[in-house]
Amino acid sequence: MSGVIGAYPITAKEFAFVDSVMAFTACDEDKAIGFFTFRNPGGRIDELRIGFVILDPEQRGSGKGKEMMKVWRRI
Repeated sequence: MSGVIGAYPITAKEFAFVDSVMAFTACDEDKAIGFFTFRNPGGRIDELRIGFVILDPEQRGSGKGKEMMKVWRRI
């Protein structure tokens, strides 16, 4: 499955077009299983938007995506 920026996992070059983002990698044990980004479109830290929530297709249906979204609320 792929989205706007390509199939998982994306390369640094594919991700380079995104400006002003804070990227987070989700890991399970020692393996990267996905990532998501925050961006502040107005340049204000009090307004953040979540984007590019990507999960390894093998992890889908396991609740890991929901867990990732719970983690961002603690950041």
